Amino acid sequence: MEAVLNRKPKPPKDTLRHVRSKESRKHADLHGPSNVYVQVVGAGARDNSASLYVFSEYNRAAVRPYTEPEYRDDTMTQKELCQKESEERRSDGSESPEPRERSTRDPSLVVAYVCKLHPKKGNFLVHKAKELGLPVGTAAIGPLISALKAGKSVTYEGKEVKSCMHAIIRCAIVVQLLHCVCVFQIQPDEVCTPADPGPVFLVIDCPSEEFVQSLCTNQVLARYQSAGSERSAALVVHVTPEEVLKTLEYQHWMERFSSSTEHLIMNEQVFTIHQVRSHKIQTQLHLIHSEIFPELQRYISTESQAALHVPNVRAECLLKFQLRPKAEWQRDAILTCDREEFIKEAAEVPNFLQEVDECKNFQDNDSAILSGMNMNAEFIMLTHFSQRYAKIPLFSSDVTRRVGVAFDHMRIRFGDFRILPRLLAPLKALFAEEIEEMEERRGRRELRAGKGVGAEPNGQPGEGGGAKRENEESDHETTSKRMKAN
Repeated sequence: MEAVLNRKPKPPKDTLRHVRSKESRKHADLHGPSNVYVQVVGAGARDNSASLYVFSEYNRAAVRPYTEPEYRDDTMTQKELCQKESEERRSDGSESPEPRERSTRDPSLVVAYVCKLHPKKGNFLVHKAKELGLPVGTAAIGPLISALKAGKSVTYEGKEVKSCMHAIIRCAIVVQLLHCVCVFQIQPDEVCTPADPGPVFLVIDCPSEEFVQSLCTNQVLARYQSAGSERSAALVVHVTPEEVLKTLEYQHWMERFSSSTEHLIMNEQVFTIHQVRSHKIQTQLHLIHSEIFPELQRYISTESQAALHVPNVRAECLLKFQLRPKAEWQRDAILTCDREEFIKEAAEVPNFLQEVDECKNFQDNDSAILSGMNMNAEFIMLTHFSQRYAKIPLFSSDVTRRVGVAFDHMRIRFGDFRILPRLLAPLKALFAEEIEEMEERRGRRELRAGKGVGAEPNGQPGEGGGAKRENEESDHETTSKRMKAN
């Protein structure tokens, strides 16, 4: 006890560096990030609606509605612009005699976003500073760099130089013979790269033609087009269906942007895979039984794509557009779905193909299957298992002839129930590593539960986790006996 009392208290844990940096930014002038990119998370397909994230060294943010019309974080400022429905009109401006199918979206939820990155100060050029004699590498350089990057000129008193040297000499300097103390006035553009005012990107949500007129007449968006008062948008993201992209009015509006503006299209016309893990597992399960585990099919629209006359890219899952330091498309993170590689990986699993062959051979022998069943047999189908988690449940081997495991994308008919138990062997071979891990975790849980069972202070046995475990085991034994009886 004395040793515990004499022990020195531990110093408080240091705050995480990124938390300290965030707090310091709150109390200082907001300085824009150096590396920023926009990334597609959902490309707009039927199985994954359009969603966009912005990443920087400061934070990650989704482009979405917020409580206030203007949202501001460490990376950018986002403004929301509500869109309005217009009357039915033809492309030439006259009234349309045949009303088109109107959007089912609530008009108040149809918005456009103007996202502007915070200004970034120029970079300090060390080699230029050395050439001018600034004290690079000393404590005195810090305040000078801060002032220069803020756009202020600084005056630095340098070493003694020849009097014939061109310099600005203060009146207070005493000239002695051929030497003088010189003062140099340094301009920001001599030692810093130009400041970046912050690129702008737009996200346009236009679900139907009723919103095109409101979009084309929006004065805020017009500022970022070629004839606008602001810097041209670096990127315009169009969450717009193909039938709207094909209208002349919408295409003419797109063409008002600068030729340097890139356009990203997000709608059902994209051909990209979002859940590679699901495709991988389903491809491998397809080797076990092609009908029960059909291969996943990608939706391919039969509608032709609009012929656009601006630089445009169709969205793909994890496609990136870098805004800083250089505006460019980046495709290094795009997901790939290699069916042959998935099959090769499954074939390398020990005993997997052998178990599959034995399973298929046994499926042809209906009499052997029916011998394990009788008219009063019950069949258990275990559900809630997904390709996102490569595993099958743990259960006693003496009930496997009456148990099947359900996965995402399975297709089962009543006649397939007699086949399902025979799929367990190849499934166990495919997920052998995961099953081993689950058995180890179960063993550790049982060990902890055994240690936790003890007597209470009043001498009565505890009714905690140990008692609950005993009840579960008792229930499991009862179930097993009932299955054997059938």
